[in-house]
Amino acid sequence: MLVIKSKAIVSKIIDDVVLMEIPGNRNTFDLDTCIMFREETSKYLTQNHCKFAIDLSKIRLIESTAFREFLSLYKNLSKIGGTVVFCNLSSNVQKNFLYLGLKSALQSFDSTVEAMDYLKEV
Repeated sequence: MLVIKSKAIVSKIIDDVVLMEIPGNRNTFDLDTCIMFREETSKYLTQNHCKFAIDLSKIRLIESTAFREFLSLYKNLSKIGGTVVFCNLSSNVQKNFLYLGLKSALQSFDSTVEAMDYLKEV
């Protein structure tokens, strides 16, 4: 019998910060991952969480739909005084953020610790 487990987003709340670890399907933030991401972030937004750290350590390629989801989360959080940061970006993902002009709007950190420390202070 072959058992296939779907890869789900792992979320934890640490000191009022929602830390989301994105699994990626074949190291890609694809449409399926976007749907999971939207559902997961919506769940926490309805619970009035306003600080998010998104760990992209397992992601090497991001499809354009993911950037739309990132910007949507950023805008929703901005309306309520919240913030989202990204951490552990691969060099390819960093280039995408830079190329699309998102580096200034979507803040990123080299490590989860740095991202969490930053969010504890804001």
